[in-house]
Amino acid sequence: MIWDAITTITSLLAAAGVIASIIYLAKEVRQSAIATRASATDAWLADYNAMVLEITRSQEMANLFRRGLTDFDGLNGDDKMRFHVWMVAHLLNAQTSYLQLQDGAINEQAAVQTIGFNAALIKTTGGRQWWDYIKPIWRESFVAHLEALAVEAQSISDLWPWFDANN
Repeated sequence: MIWDAITTITSLLAAAGVIASIIYLAKEVRQSAIATRASATDAWLADYNAMVLEITRSQEMANLFRRGLTDFDGLNGDDKMRFHVWMVAHLLNAQTSYLQLQDGAINEQAAVQTIGFNAALIKTTGGRQWWDYIKPIWRESFVAHLEALAVEAQSISDLWPWFDANN
């Protein structure tokens, strides 16, 4: 009889140990997920900032960016290509943010600001001209999301007049 009690107590202690281990592992997995998300956000922001800062390093690129947002169709072929490549890189970053946000893999505030900034870009006259050419190649859910944001967004040149080449 005493052996039955000892076996029962041992089984209960083993079960408690298993439960404690599961709780510990769940906590560790959660902390690891938070750290991974923070690391992904930091890496993404570093890449994004490097791309955006390119405009500050080159007066020619800043001028092209402003002219493209004002009138993409009025740019010459070389300038259209350069503006297009820069905008595609910008939008790829925003789409990646959107997809990572859907998966919960990136900080929501950072992603929302980046996607919103792109909505403000395509709200400009030149941004809209460019967007109408390029939007068929993007993921439909991203296009719908960006278009919905653009309806509510102010044009970036309305928010910050220095983005307009006419100012």
